[in-house]
Amino acid sequence: MKYFKLLIIIFLINFNYNLFSQETQSVSFKSPQQAITQQIESLEISLINKNTARLEEILHSDLTFGHSNGWTETKSSLLENLPTSKVVYKEFIKHKEAEIKIIWESNPLATVRREITAVGEYEKESFQVDLKVLEIWIKQNKKWLLLARQSVEVDFD
Repeated sequence: MKYFKLLIIIFLINFNYNLFSQETQSVSFKSPQQAITQQIESLEISLINKNTARLEEILHSDLTFGHSNGWTETKSSLLENLPTSKVVYKEFIKHKEAEIKIIWESNPLATVRREITAVGEYEKESFQVDLKVLEIWIKQNKKWLLLARQSVEVDFD
């Protein structure tokens, strides 16, 4: 009977250890590409929802955010302007998977090239613009942050 109780205790301890360690393993073993892709998706959702609290977490303090019309913003100006902006993003359509390249190993830096279509409204007028986007992401305190972004209008047709 003592062996049976001991086996049950060992089983329960092992079961709990495996259950809780799987959750942390999935987070810690996420590849840089997966982590950056997740941050890109979060960036787009936050721009659509004008979620400045989430953007505060995603954007690097030295951000340079270049729009396709030539307008350039910093982190503070983007967070300040977004809630009252006349631009309302509705959707970002991907045209091909993001090309993510880690270019600096000691303090990870990544370049990302993407092709998207931004759909939205500007002063109540609908727009749809095809963009090529270049982003630079930097890993800081175990999180990937957007350091720089520049988009250029193109014609995918």
